[in-house]
Amino acid sequence: FDMRERGFDTEANPSPIKKDGTVGGFDILHSFQKYYKTDRTLDYLISDPKDDRDALEKVSKELLRHGEGSRGILFGQYKPSLRPKGGGHCIAWKVMNGQLYFIESQNGTVYDDPYTYVFSRFRRDMINFARTDDLEINPEGMKNLVRNK
Repeated sequence: FDMRERGFDTEANPSPIKKDGTVGGFDILHSFQKYYKTDRTLDYLISDPKDDRDALEKVSKELLRHGEGSRGILFGQYKPSLRPKGGGHCIAWKVMNGQLYFIESQNGTVYDDPYTYVFSRFRRDMINFARTDDLEINPEGMKNLVRNK
């Protein structure tokens, strides 16, 4: 999503396959600096949310504070009840016309109900996010995540 917002015609690379045959992922949580030229890391949801809706409210408040036109990524680890072997997903967020939108990074679909499709599936203690519109891309690192259409 971030690359398309910057004017590049790209799509996500397929997830890598691990040696045991399971689908791996891109470790954006621990290698954020590989994809962007920055010392910044993914921020953590600091205050302990009471429930999934509270997590959505707290994250939304924090992201909206970045202001109009800001955008970035949000990574969440799935609840063990959904993915017993672990795993997570990265989505995009953007502030437009004073509203916060959560967007599927792979195809650009806006989540009309971020609670149901995102926050009810993620562990509340493992939601990470970062602003990216103000960062310079690391082209070499990005080659691992996206490819030209």
